[in-house]
Amino acid sequence: MKTTTLVIFALSLLKPVHALAWTDDPLPADAAMRVTHVQELRTAINAKRSACPLPHFNWTDNNLGAPGTLIRAIHISELRTAISDVYPKGGAAAPSFLDPTLIPLQTTIKAAHLTELRSTVDNAPPCQPAVDCVGAWGTCSAACGPGIMTYTITTPAAFGGAACPFANGATQPCSSVACCVDSAWNPSPASTCSGVLFLQTSNCGNTRNGIGTLSTGACCVDSVWNPSPASTCSGVPFLQTSNCGNTRNGTGTLSTGACCMDSSWTPATNGTCTTSTLVQTSNCGRTRTVPGTKVCPNFTCSYGGTYPDLASCQNACYRLSHTCLSGTTTQNCVCRRGRDSMNYIGGVLYCLYDAGTCR
Repeated sequence: MKTTTLVIFALSLLKPVHALAWTDDPLPADAAMRVTHVQELRTAINAKRSACPLPHFNWTDNNLGAPGTLIRAIHISELRTAISDVYPKGGAAAPSFLDPTLIPLQTTIKAAHLTELRSTVDNAPPCQPAVDCVGAWGTCSAACGPGIMTYTITTPAAFGGAACPFANGATQPCSSVACCVDSAWNPSPASTCSGVLFLQTSNCGNTRNGIGTLSTGACCVDSVWNPSPASTCSGVPFLQTSNCGNTRNGTGTLSTGACCMDSSWTPATNGTCTTSTLVQTSNCGRTRTVPGTKVCPNFTCSYGGTYPDLASCQNACYRLSHTCLSGTTTQNCVCRRGRDSMNYIGGVLYCLYDAGTCR
């Protein structure tokens, strides 16, 4: 009993300046519950609900004044529910109550329950215009193909406004359009001169650098010329045609085979006497027979004979007084100065000063 009295006293202290006029206010802790007390609360709560706006509550035993009608736990529970709907409309949390769960035929309805409801009605916040939640799905994370989209709430629900269908930050898969595949690029490299950089655009609208490959027509580069200079004799002019069909004058460089020029011959002729011949071979491999150009002495090996080089022969052999080799013999020889001696190259005859004989 003391606890109930303290609760009623505390609630009376919280009584607002503009509190409604209630019958039997304040209610004594041991006051009997009257139909008027419940009817007043129903009327006051429906007025609060209408201002929010909320529909009038559908009460059980709407006509409490009928004979035999008793105040039951269901009547108090409905009053609590009806006023609790008003609080969110004013931006406040729903109120809490003494004996939150009223059990029919078990929980005793007390004056404290009615006093608590009167205070809850008096302190109900004024209803604000309902603010409905505003939210939307963002764009797909992928420009094409599968991606993720996120739900963002820009205006939270308030004062009993409608909630958004999805939580802030909720995600779901998305797919905008199929991804384009770069399968064709224009213009073609074959339309630009070989080696020249140009910009290509794909069927998807992407761009890239290309390198031309065209090497014909105006883009052709003269890189090969035929016939080769090596197929024409050295120094002989001829006409060449390029891989592009252009022409130019060329000069042959072939110096072998039929194009070889005999420019040198071996052995030299100055090693063979003019009275003899020798076979020469050219730088091209050809051969020829020619006379020697070496002047060789010819004389008769007898005293008083004639000599092409008389002074040399007389100096070497001036004492000879007989005929060599028992007769007149003509030989090709070279005079070599020595001790009054004569060496006849090509023979075996030596004219000696002391002996004076031939051997």
